[in-house]
Amino acid sequence: MSLTPPNADQTPNASLESVLLTEKLYKRPSRPPDYRKETSALARLSKALAESPQTVLGALTDVILELLPSESAGISILAGDRFHWAAISGQWKSYVGGGTPSNFSPCADVLSLNRPLLFGRVEQRYPYYKDANPPVEEALLVPFFIEGKAVGTIWAAAHSESRKFDAEDERLMKSLSAFASLAYQTVLSIEKLQKQVSSGRDSENELRELNSALQNTIESGSRQLEAKNEEILKQATELRELTVNLMETQDLERRRIARELHDSVGQMLALLTMNLSSMQKTAEGTAPDMSAKLRESQKLLADISDEIRTTSYLLHPPLLEEIGLVTAIEIYMEGLRERSGLKIDLDAQRDFGRLADGKELALFRVMQECLTNVHRHSGSDTAKVRLQRHDGQAILEVEDRGKGISLQALDGAKSRGGVGLQGMRERLRHFGGELLVESVPSGTRIRASLPLGETSPEGQ
Repeated sequence: MSLTPPNADQTPNASLESVLLTEKLYKRPSRPPDYRKETSALARLSKALAESPQTVLGALTDVILELLPSESAGISILAGDRFHWAAISGQWKSYVGGGTPSNFSPCADVLSLNRPLLFGRVEQRYPYYKDANPPVEEALLVPFFIEGKAVGTIWAAAHSESRKFDAEDERLMKSLSAFASLAYQTVLSIEKLQKQVSSGRDSENELRELNSALQNTIESGSRQLEAKNEEILKQATELRELTVNLMETQDLERRRIARELHDSVGQMLALLTMNLSSMQKTAEGTAPDMSAKLRESQKLLADISDEIRTTSYLLHPPLLEEIGLVTAIEIYMEGLRERSGLKIDLDAQRDFGRLADGKELALFRVMQECLTNVHRHSGSDTAKVRLQRHDGQAILEVEDRGKGISLQALDGAKSRGGVGLQGMRERLRHFGGELLVESVPSGTRIRASLPLGETSPEGQ
């Protein structure tokens, strides 16, 4: 099925600038890279290229659909007077084999400008897209090259308004465009070899040389992909280390600010409270109106002191190192119940004891983030926290009866507020632990586990 029959209208309805959204790629909040998922996808593509090069273009569009928030993905190759849709995955799969004009299409504009472009509502410029079903809300196109010459594009399309592309999507598409170049070169080599074989005009040596060249192309591509995978894994390791260092710095700064609030500001408020109390007693017999205002000021000052104590505790539980994780969680839950009305139950192993340095704070932060999310986002008025040791692991579970977590969040999308799922995972991974999330429309259960390693049981 093609969008552009011979008599298709090729008169622009709007300027190119009016349908371009490329700048929005860099202004939208960008989700963090998922290098593990990216590396796995590239490994599958490398295997497909080696084992079944004839189908590798379809494998590539499947990967685009997997890695990006797209609902259709394809590869367009310049062939004569049109861009041929050589492979398509997703909702537009029925259009495979079709194409668009070589002189008037999004692909033509991308090759003309020689850079990635993000389009919105393409039918406003290219009238033949009015017949597309479903219509395009956004389309991200990236050129790919053979021997320095642009020969086509890979693209991802969103058909619903909720799907938006960002800078991370552009980075992924640039990475995949390099593979598209290699894959298309391989396909061309295979087609040439097949034609040579079918014609019967070539000598055995020529066929052997062509086959050797094809094998070299595949091996070179595999080496490039392996190098790319190593680079991605290195970047992932560096990013994890940077994330952990950032969270450790934040914890130190939180501890410093909490101590400053508790010690310096707290003492000044205590002195101010004593002064107000003395003034109120003095004015009680001689100036009743002033005495009443001073009592109101004392009450306001008491409320301020309570807020500062709460803020100080939320920044860093001051007694975590002294009283241990279980008691620190109990104190935090008690304060959250009073502030939010959330009904929270704690089921903690009686002899849970103490954990090695850093691990208690990591589990406390996970618990804090989970309960904050339950209160702010889940819609649940109840939560249950479990804490136990099992099979050499310290296990924390937080469960609610809310509306569940979106698929984007479960796929690792960063939470817009607080540490988020990704941050919790990095905290735990630093100590060799992991985070598991089970979410359905009737509730969510988050399970954090850490290897016990060195522990100090209670009382020792």
